[in-house]
Amino acid sequence: MTSIVRFVRLCVLALFCSFFLIFGQHPLRADRAGQYVDGEILVGIKSVNDGPAVKQRLLAFFGDVSDHLSQLGVLHVRLRPRLSVANAVSQLNRSGIVAFAEPNYVRTACVNPNDPKFSTDQYGPQKIKAPLAWETWQPTGTTILAIVDTGVSGSHPDLTNKMLKNPDNSINGYNALTGVDGPATDDNGHGTHCAGIAAAETNNGTGIAGIAGWNPSLAGSGSGYIRIMPVKVLNSSGSGDDAGVADGINHAVSKGAKIISMSLGGPDPSLTLQTAVANAWNAGVLVVCAAGNTGTSALFYPASYDHVISVAATDSTDTMAGFSTYGSWVTLAAPGVNVYSTYLNGSYATLSGTSMACPHVAGCAAFLKAQNQQATNAQISNALTSTTDPYNSIGRNPGSANGRVNLAAASAAIGGHGAPPAPAGVTAGAGNTAIAVSWNTDPVAATYNVKRATLSGGPYQTVVTSLTSNTYTDTGLANGTAYYYVVSATNANGTGPDSQEVSATPNAIVAINCGGPQYNASTGRLFIADTFYTGGGLLTYAARPIAGTNDPTLFYTIHYGTHFTYNLPAVNGTYNVTFYFAEVNNAPVGLRNFNVKVNGVVKIANLDITQAAGGVNTAVIRTFPVTVSNGALPIAIDSNNANNAVIQGIELVPTGSSPPSPPTNLNSTGGAQINLTWTASTGATSYNLYRGTSSGSEGAAAYKTNITQASYSDTGGTAGTTYFYKATAVGAGGES
Repeated sequence: MTSIVRFVRLCVLALFCSFFLIFGQHPLRADRAGQYVDGEILVGIKSVNDGPAVKQRLLAFFGDVSDHLSQLGVLHVRLRPRLSVANAVSQLNRSGIVAFAEPNYVRTACVNPNDPKFSTDQYGPQKIKAPLAWETWQPTGTTILAIVDTGVSGSHPDLTNKMLKNPDNSINGYNALTGVDGPATDDNGHGTHCAGIAAAETNNGTGIAGIAGWNPSLAGSGSGYIRIMPVKVLNSSGSGDDAGVADGINHAVSKGAKIISMSLGGPDPSLTLQTAVANAWNAGVLVVCAAGNTGTSALFYPASYDHVISVAATDSTDTMAGFSTYGSWVTLAAPGVNVYSTYLNGSYATLSGTSMACPHVAGCAAFLKAQNQQATNAQISNALTSTTDPYNSIGRNPGSANGRVNLAAASAAIGGHGAPPAPAGVTAGAGNTAIAVSWNTDPVAATYNVKRATLSGGPYQTVVTSLTSNTYTDTGLANGTAYYYVVSATNANGTGPDSQEVSATPNAIVAINCGGPQYNASTGRLFIADTFYTGGGLLTYAARPIAGTNDPTLFYTIHYGTHFTYNLPAVNGTYNVTFYFAEVNNAPVGLRNFNVKVNGVVKIANLDITQAAGGVNTAVIRTFPVTVSNGALPIAIDSNNANNAVIQGIELVPTGSSPPSPPTNLNSTGGAQINLTWTASTGATSYNLYRGTSSGSEGAAAYKTNITQASYSDTGGTAGTTYFYKATAVGAGGES
C-alpha cells in the first residue's frame, strides 16, 4: 500500500535515566480520525517514581495498562468500552499527572504496487556505484542490520545465509505483534523485498546482489560480514502501530543491531516513536527511514525526526520519482522505482516506492559500519550525505546536500581500509598487584600488542606483542598506582592504530556500583561505574536512607531487567562475591522474584526481593565464595516473571585480603605550603590524598597518589584559600 515519509527538524527530547521527559500538551488532530488504533492510547510518565502511581490511576479510570514500553517512560493503555481516544487524550493532557498522552497512530509500509511487466533488471547497485566500492571493501567486523518491517522470509535462498542466527541455527529475530522472539516470518512480502535490496547474498550464483557487501578478492565476504535481524512490526496487510514499531526499535537496539532500516511511516507525529528513535541514536544505532510517497514536501514520521536518515526515491535515469516525498528535510535519495528484489516463497518481484530507496541507503550504512567498526552514527551519516551525486529533481526544491547516494565515494570518506582497525571493547580489570586487559576479537587481525603507561596519554611502553588471544594479564604491579593501557592489532598489512585508552588501579577488590557513576563510598571502598554488563536497563532514584548498610549511596541507582549479565574482569583466584539488593519500588510480595547465577551455577534461587528486604528502602546483602578461572567472573540475573530483577552493587574480594585500616591523626600546618602528617597504617604500602575547597568536597579522584611516607607537603594551593583533606591507605587488599 502507498505511504509517505517526511522530515521535520524537532528538538531532541531530554533523556533521564533512559526515560522520556516532556512537558506540555500534544493535542489530537481531529482531521486524522481513523489513522490511529481505536481504543488505544500511549501515555508518557514524568519520572520513574511516578510510574506505579500513574499506572494505578490509569487502571482505575481508563483501562488496561501494559508497561512493555517502560524503557521509553511510556505506558500502553487499552481503553474501557465507550471511552473515546479523543476524550481520553484530552482528559489526561489537561490533568497534569502525565508527561503526555497521544493516540497509538497507525504506520504503513511505504511502497507502490508495481506493474508486472516492469523490467527485472537490477540497476540500483550500478547506479550508486556499489561494484566500485566492493572492489576495495575490507570489512573489519560483523554488523547487524535490523529490517523493522513485515518480517523477512529467512528461508529464501538469497537470504538464508545472511540471517542472524542463534547457536542452534534458528533465526534470531522478533515479532512485536506477538511479543515473541523468533524468526519473524514475513506474511506480506514487503520486508523480504527490503531485506534483499539491502543485504541479499552476493556472488552466490543465485538471484540478486545485495548492497551490503562483497569483495571479489575476499573469500566468503558476500555472506560473512552483514547479518539481517528480522523485526516484524507490520501485519500481513503492511499495517502496524506506534507501540509495535517502538517495541521493535527497542528490541533491535537491545540485541546488538547497528543499523535499522524502516520502510514505513505515517502523517502524524508521535512522542513515543520520537523517543525510541532518539534512544537508538544515543545507543549508537543509526536509523534509516523511507521519506514517503505523497509527491509533496509534507512531513512524515518517523523519517522527519532528528537523527534519522530519510530517503527519497529516484529512477534508473537519476530522476526523482513523481510519487516521492521531497524537500530540504529529506536527507538524500536512492533508487526506488522498478526495483527487483527477493519476495515470498523463494521468488523475486519488482516494486516501487521510497520503501525500496530506504534499504539501498541502509545497506550502504551497514557496508560502511562493517568497514570501519569505530565509525560513529554521525561519521557514517556525514560520509553518506557529503559524497552524493546530483540528480534531476524535476523542478522541485530538494534542499541542500540532498543528492543521490554514492557508496564508492562514501566508502572512501569513511576510511578503515588496509591495516586492521583499533580493537574495540577494551576493558581493564584490577586484581591484587595485577591488571587483566581484554578486548573484542577482530576477524581481520592476526595478533595483538599491549602497551602500558603510568600517565594518561603516555608515553607508552610495549609490554607484550604477537598475542593470539584477546586477553592479557599484566602482573607484578604496585597496588594503588593507576596504569593506562592501549591495544593494537596486526596482520599482513601492518599494525593498526591504538585502541581507546583504558585504566585500572591494582586493588584486590573489584566493586561495581550498578548503573551509577564512580564515587567514593562512605565506607572508604571505591565502587566504580557500571561498565561490565550486557542487557537490562538503568534507573536512578532520589537520595534516601537504606536500612541494613552503611553505604546508602550505593542504592541510588539500579540495574534491572528480565535478563542481564555481568562479566567482571579479575585475576584468577579465589574470592568472595557480595551482591547488594534493595527494594525501592515497594513491589508486592511475589511479584519481583529472580535467580542469580555465578559461573553458570545458581547461587540465589527465587529471591523475592520485597519479602527478603522486609520493606521498601531496605538492603538485602548476600555473599558467596567463588573461583575466577578464565580472567573474569560471569554473573547472570534472570527474573521468574514479567517483573524485573534488580541489583544495586557487586563486590568481588580475594579470599583473605582486606584493605589496611584508615590513617589516623591527620594534621596540617599552614604557610607558604601546607604540611600534612598522619599516623601510619599497618599493612599500608602507600597513601592517597584527597583535597577539596569545602568540607566533604574532597571528591572521588585522588589529588595525590602513591605517597610512600606518612606525610606530604602540598605546594599547589592558592594563597588565601582554605583546603580540606582526607587520606587513605593502600595495601595488598586495596584502598582503605
